[in-house]
Amino acid sequence: MSNSKEHLFLPRDESFLAFNERVLDWAKRKDVPLLERLRYLCIVSSNLDEFFEVRMALHLRAVHNHDNKALYSSHSFTKLSELAHRLVDEQYALYNEDLLPDFSSKGLRLLSHAERNGLQKKMGQTVFRS
Repeated sequence: MSNSKEHLFLPRDESFLAFNERVLDWAKRKDVPLLERLRYLCIVSSNLDEFFEVRMALHLRAVHNHDNKALYSSHSFTKLSELAHRLVDEQYALYNEDLLPDFSSKGLRLLSHAERNGLQKKMGQTVFRS
């Protein structure tokens, strides 16, 4: 029997994606207030931005170097890519098919920056700078 601890835990990057899957599950819950659901979705989005900017680079480097051993490899890149793409697909589906219609049913509409009037743009700049 091996005394290795490597089989007791998910690799860190898989664990990170699994955590974000659980956060996204909160965004899917109809019993959670609508703005909280959007907040959970935004948390996942922000976390995935950082994940791709920082963590996936190590796996991508392994692909470019044809490294197929250790924690960072072509295999890890492929596996994480599949997990992350599935999570992103779920995010978009939730946002477009559930949250936007729910906001609309309550008379709320999310505006792009181009759709805002001058006062709204100024208020947005003020909030951003503060």
